[in-house]
Amino acid sequence: MKKFNVLVVLIAVMIMLAGCASKPEQTETAAVEEAAPVETVASYTELEMPAGEAVLMDNFEEGNFWYAVADSWDQWGSHNLSLTAELSSSWGTDGGTSLECVYDIAGPATSMQASFCCDQPLETDWTGAKFVVMDINNVEKHDVQLNVAVQATDGWTWTQSADLVFPPGEHLAVFAIDSFAGLEAVKRMIINVTGENPGGIVLIDNYRVIY
Repeated sequence: MKKFNVLVVLIAVMIMLAGCASKPEQTETAAVEEAAPVETVASYTELEMPAGEAVLMDNFEEGNFWYAVADSWDQWGSHNLSLTAELSSSWGTDGGTSLECVYDIAGPATSMQASFCCDQPLETDWTGAKFVVMDINNVEKHDVQLNVAVQATDGWTWTQSADLVFPPGEHLAVFAIDSFAGLEAVKRMIINVTGENPGGIVLIDNYRVIY
C-alpha cells in the first residue's frame, strides 16, 4: 500500500512538472519606449546683404566713439541696462577689432533695453538710406534681440527699427530704416539690446548704411 502511495505521489509530481514545462516562458512586460527628447532650436534664416551703395560708418579700427548709456539717462525714464562699450580684439570682420557691448540682466520689471550710442557719426546726412547693416557675434548661449535707432535733427527725434532676434554665433544683421525721420541730420547712432534676457555680451563690427 505504501509503495502504491509513493507511486501515486511520483506520478502527480511528474504531471505537475510536465504542466509547468508546457507553459510559455514568462517575460517581463516591455516598457513603452518614449521618443528621445529633441532639442528645440529656434528656426533662423540668415539674412542677405541688401543691394545698394554701402557706406561704412564704423569698423572700430580707428578708436572707440561709442559708450554705454548705463545710468546717464535715468533722469528721463527707466534705468538703461547697458554696462560697457569697449573695443575687443577677440573677433572682427573688417579688421581685427569689434565693439564689445555688455548688457545687464533684463527681467520683466526692468526697462528691457540696453543702449549703446555714438554721438559722432562719420556722416550725418543719411538722406535716402534704406538699411543699417552690421556684423554681429552673439557669444552667449541664449538668443539676443537687437534693434537700431537714430536721434536726428535739432529736436533729437528718436526713431528705431523693428527688433530682430539672433541665435548664438556670427550673423549679418539687416535693419530697415527707410521710414526713419530726420535722416538728413543724424545726431546719434544707437544699438539697442531689448527684451528679457539673462545679461551678456554681443560683439558688433562693420556698421554700414545702405542707400
